[in-house]
Amino acid sequence: MQKRIFYNKYGRMKYVAHLDTISFFERLFKLSKIKIKFSGGFHPRPKFSFGDPVSLGVAMYNEPLDFETLEDISNDEILKRLNDVTPNEFDIIKVIDRGDKSSIVKDYDSVKYSVEFETVEDLKKIESIIKRDEIIVTKEKKGKTTQRDIKKFIRKYEIDNNIMFLYLERISPNAILRLEELSKEYIIKRCGYIEKKIL
Repeated sequence: MQKRIFYNKYGRMKYVAHLDTISFFERLFKLSKIKIKFSGGFHPRPKFSFGDPVSLGVAMYNEPLDFETLEDISNDEILKRLNDVTPNEFDIIKVIDRGDKSSIVKDYDSVKYSVEFETVEDLKKIESIIKRDEIIVTKEKKGKTTQRDIKKFIRKYEIDNNIMFLYLERISPNAILRLEELSKEYIIKRCGYIEKKIL
C-alpha cells in the first residue's frame, strides 16, 4: 500500500543530518513493527522517498515522506504506532494514501520557507533583491564560472512583521540571503510543500 506521512523535525532534532534521518526512519519503522518494502540486492534499504535535504539546523514542518507497506494497515494505526516510538521534538502529524503514480516531485512544485530577521533593515535588504527584474547568481566550480537567474524560482513572497515567507522552486532561501551582507543572524524554517497549481 502506497503511503505518505508528514512529519515535523525541530528543536534538537533539526541538527540530525539528512543521511542520519534516513537511518532514523529505518529504526522508527522497525520499532513500530510496521512492515515496509525494501530494495533488492546485497544491502537492502527501505524504499523511502524524501523531499529535498535542508541545511543542518533548519527546522522542518509538514515534511512529506513516501513509502510502501507490506501489510493492510490503516493510516490511523500507522500514525499511532510511529508516534508511540518517536522522540521529543519529532512528530508524525498525518498519514495519507497515495496513488501508484504519485510522488513528491510530481505532486508539489514549490516549498514554503519562513525567514525570521532580527532587524527590519535586513528584511528590507532581502526584499529589495527579490524585487529585482533579474537575480543573477555566479558560481565557480573546477575553474569554470557559470551564471544563472534565480528570479524565476521565486514563486511568491509575503511579509509579516520581521518574518518573510518565501515560496521557492528548486532553490533554498540561502541562495537569496547570501547575496546581501546582513547585520544580524536570521532563522530559517521549512514550513511545507505547496501542491501544484495552488500558487
